[in-house]
Amino acid sequence: MQISWKERREDMISIISIIFTVLLIVAGYLYLVKYYFSNTEIKLTKDSILTFDAKRIIYIAVALLAGLGINLTFWLTYSGATFLTQLKIISLIMMLLPIAAVDLRDHVIPNRLLIGGLVLRLFFYIIEVKTEGLKILEILKTDIIGALIISGFFLVCMFVTRNGIGMGDVKLLGLMGLYQGLWGVMVSVFTSLIVSFVISVVLLITRRKGRKDSIAFGPSIFIGTFLGIILNGV
Repeated sequence: MQISWKERREDMISIISIIFTVLLIVAGYLYLVKYYFSNTEIKLTKDSILTFDAKRIIYIAVALLAGLGINLTFWLTYSGATFLTQLKIISLIMMLLPIAAVDLRDHVIPNRLLIGGLVLRLFFYIIEVKTEGLKILEILKTDIIGALIISGFFLVCMFVTRNGIGMGDVKLLGLMGLYQGLWGVMVSVFTSLIVSFVISVVLLITRRKGRKDSIAFGPSIFIGTFLGIILNGV
C-alpha cells in the first residue's frame, strides 16, 4: 500500500514535534539540575546529570506525561492547528513545568526561564513573519493585547493583595499572553484560578497551610494552562 504525501508529511510533523518536546524536557531538566535539585548551584557533569533520586524521577515522569499529553491533544483533537501553533503550545507547557517546580519550593519565578521563553517566542515571531505575511500584524495585535491586559490586571492585584500574586507571576502571565493571545491566556488564567482555589482548599483542610500563608501560583498555572488547552482548545 503506497503512503500518500499527506500521510508522510503528518508522520514527519509528528516525529519533529516529539523530538522538539524531548529537547525541551531535557533543557528543563538540565536547568533544574544546575539550579534546583541541589540547594546550591552546581556544575553540569555526567554524575550530576545522571544521579536520579525520587524528586528527579517524579519530575521526569511528569514531564514525559505532559509532553505526551499535549502531543496527543494536537494529534487527536486539534489536528487542524498549524504546526507552528503546535510547537508554540508545546514550548509553553514545557516551559511552565520547570517554572512550577521552582515556584513550588522557592516561591519565585526564575527570570532565566522567562528570558529563555521570551527568546523562543521571538524566534517563532521571525518564522511567522515569513510564513504568515501580513497576518503577523493581527497575531502581534492579539498577543500584545493579551499580554498587556493579563499582566496589567495581575499587577493591580499584586498591589492590593497580601501573600498573593508576585512580580514573577505578573511577568509569567504577560509572557503567556505572547504565546496564546488574548483569548488563550484568558482561558488559561481562568482554569488556573480554579485549580489554585481547589489546591488552596485542600491545603487548608489538611492544615498544611494557614489562611495567612502564601501558596505558589506556578503549579496552578501549569496545571490550569494544560487543562485549559485540552478542554478549550488553542
